[in-house]
Amino acid sequence: MDVRDPAFASRLSSLGAVQPNPHYSPTSRSQFDPQPQSRRPNESQQLLGDMMQAPPQSAFPDPRNNPVLRVLEARQRIADEAEGEISNVGRRGFEGRKYVDAGVITLALMRQSRGEPVARIENSLGIKKGRLSVLMPGTVGAMALDS
Repeated sequence: MDVRDPAFASRLSSLGAVQPNPHYSPTSRSQFDPQPQSRRPNESQQLLGDMMQAPPQSAFPDPRNNPVLRVLEARQRIADEAEGEISNVGRRGFEGRKYVDAGVITLALMRQSRGEPVARIENSLGIKKGRLSVLMPGTVGAMALDS
């Protein structure tokens, strides 16, 4: 682009070299800038120089307090639980699925609208006992789409 636009090319060449530290500015300070060492007569301290300074605070938030990472971890945990449920379907002692897909919910709602008891629907569709009660009447329902 700079080859085709001589004005842009001349502005770029007039900029010169840039500073490699993105936080450096002679007129402003950042918490990431190196801190000046206090001068003391202690010779060993002068020899060590910047090595004794504490490292700058990280520019990245603590992973334990990062909301994006916490959401991703929760999604991964739920996905792992759902996969574990699927692998246990049909085994003795399996109480039913806590996480079900939209197709199973649709079937359950249709059967519920016909008056079938919730316990029988949960049992026949392999849904954990009490999970259909989470779908309160009026909150979720089947919807007809016009084509």
